[in-house]
Amino acid sequence: MEGSLPTPESQGYVMGTNPCLDRCWQYFNECIAQGKDQNECLAQLSYCQRNCAEQAPPEPAPEPTPAPQTCGQGPCPTCETELQMSNPCVLEAGHGGSHQCPEGHSF
Repeated sequence: MEGSLPTPESQGYVMGTNPCLDRCWQYFNECIAQGKDQNECLAQLSYCQRNCAEQAPPEPAPEPTPAPQTCGQGPCPTCETELQMSNPCVLEAGHGGSHQCPEGHSF
């Protein structure tokens, strides 16, 4: 055989991290051990690796960060009187103390 044969390590792969790629390397080693043509074994390895890449599941989407729950206490007396609006408290639920409307009034 001419040239050195690739190994998982020389290809930057760590055995045991992907069952599909592990099988590719197993088939490659068996092919070489059987005395088959090195180029044929390399072609089969390459084909197998491409198939593993195509079968890889897509990365899951990150979980959305839930919006913090707002207090909702209200309505703000200043907004009701001066603006004729009914604005609830916009601070995070369980904040304690005085409330604040979207207009910035404390109540």
